[in-house]
Amino acid sequence: MKGITYTQIAQYTVMIIAYTIPAIFISITLTGNPLPQFGLGSEFGDTGSYMLQKLNEVVTSLGFSEYSTNFRFSKLNMFVYTLSLMIGTA
Repeated sequence: MKGITYTQIAQYTVMIIAYTIPAIFISITLTGNPLPQFGLGSEFGDTGSYMLQKLNEVVTSLGFSEYSTNFRFSKLNMFVYTLSLMIGTA
């Protein structure tokens, strides 16, 4: 932590807050759940349908395959892809 300055810490803190606060409010508005990650399994607004069902309807109406279908890769491939993204980002 010697190489990082207090100014950089402040900038990262502001960036984290700037990204998370709108995401939380959008998630509360759409699903009533403050965590966006759990919002996909929640009911969507007043319609009573689930967020994933609505997402599948929108995506298929645009001509793509369903969002929630199983992927064709094995779990090992997905783990390796995720690991390579994590290592490349670090």
